[in-house]
Amino acid sequence: MKISNSLKLGISGLILSSSLSMATEIDTNSALMQAMDKVTGRVNKITVPVNSKVSYGDFSFVLRSCKKRPAEETPENFAFVDVADKSFGEEEYNIFRGWMLSSAPGVNAIEHPIYDVWLLECVDSDISNAVFLTKEELNVRDNLPSKDIIQAQKDDINIHESGENIQELKAKEPKAIHIENFIQKDRDIEKNIKIPTDEVNISKEEMPENLLAQTIGENKEDTETNDELSKAIDEEIKKINED
Repeated sequence: MKISNSLKLGISGLILSSSLSMATEIDTNSALMQAMDKVTGRVNKITVPVNSKVSYGDFSFVLRSCKKRPAEETPENFAFVDVADKSFGEEEYNIFRGWMLSSAPGVNAIEHPIYDVWLLECVDSDISNAVFLTKEELNVRDNLPSKDIIQAQKDDINIHESGENIQELKAKEPKAIHIENFIQKDRDIEKNIKIPTDEVNISKEEMPENLLAQTIGENKEDTETNDELSKAIDEEIKKINED
């Protein structure tokens, strides 16, 4: 029985693909990583054993696993790390937890204002003197709260200490001024104003003494002026008739 060339090619392709799918990453006991201080620009290469902790001030990270591809495949390294910080106080919070790739350090970049860490290579090194975290310490790292939770707790504490809650803050907000209310008040005031329709006559007996004296004096002066004017007119008429 002869096997055609096309069938041979198909069988070889299946064997090759199955062998590639069976290939797995190689676990290593350490990772060669690079850490940088963004303030000073100083860069250090460090070898970090799996399940050990590296700290820079309030910034720390733990290497949980490191794997690399076999030599016959495209070179690549994978490191699973968790990164924590405690800039808000004594309690640590998680800022990153995931896989890093040596070929693409920007894929899962750590967001921290001072420090930066990225993976160079997964390696096997002498870890006889390494200090490893216990299971309890690793469990604590696994349950660290996120930065958002710590920030929310801090905000709640500040509100409680100041003695102000949300309802009190709302009560202090300036109230909206509605011009319709002022217009309606003006209309109500206009309704209560009474304008007299008839002329009001005040008798001399009801008039105050100072006003009465002033009014009588003005009337007396007007009478004397009219009498003088009448006399002057009569004299002028007499002269005309005599002429």
